Amino acid sequence: RISFFRPFYGDYRIIWLSPDYDLAMVTSDDRSSLWILSREKDLAPEKRDMLVRQAQEWGFDTAKLEYPE
Repeated sequence: RISFFRPFYGDYRIIWLSPDYDLAMVTSDDRSSLWILSREKDLAPEKRDMLVRQAQEWGFDTAKLEYPE
């Protein structure tokens, strides 16, 4: 379980993890949410694009992704 804003908790699933654990894709139990997580503050565009393409192939609506400034 994870909580971003208490008291809201939810189950999550790691659906992709890089071999060196620097990148991950995580979804909610019902696949209504998707997070791309990086240990780097600035994710290289080619890495981000690769993960977004993979998420699209898995049926996620990546048009709803929001990127921090």
